[in-house]
Amino acid sequence: MAKDKTKTKNKSKQELNDMKQQNKYKRNRPPSN
Repeated sequence: MAKDKTKTKNKSKQELNDMKQQNKYKRNRPPSN
């Protein structure tokens, strides 16, 4: 059970990082439309 919890936590962390990177990319990239 604890292992599962950690796995979920790590996944959430990874997703958070992905969102951060996407936001950074969007911010640095000039709008094309």
